[in-house]
Amino acid sequence: MGEVEVDVSDGPVITVKRFTGRQLLRFESQDGSRSITYRVYATSGGQIAVYQREGPNWRLFISPHEDAPVWNNPRTWSEDWWRSGQRSLSVFPDTAAMANELPPELVQATMTALTVPDVEDLDI
Repeated sequence: MGEVEVDVSDGPVITVKRFTGRQLLRFESQDGSRSITYRVYATSGGQIAVYQREGPNWRLFISPHEDAPVWNNPRTWSEDWWRSGQRSLSVFPDTAAMANELPPELVQATMTALTVPDVEDLDI
């Protein structure tokens, strides 16, 4: 376990939240032109903290041709598309509480990550 700091948005104000925990996983989902990145932590208090950050879906730039879909979409011409979006921190007592608010794939990955030991000692 170590100290974790994340930037959280409250409207235009950004604050730093700090807690003790260990990162369990990083998960990404795309929703059209936006991408949401989740970082899930096991906290020292036995809870699950989920940091969520919205931003542009940079995968739209990946194209074998020069005509990547992002260039043809008027939504991406606005500077708002290029900016990071909301950043939030949610704390849940367990994975069951996460199920109502987060993608099922993220909840399942979290349940799996919680079964993995904190450290794996290798005799190599």
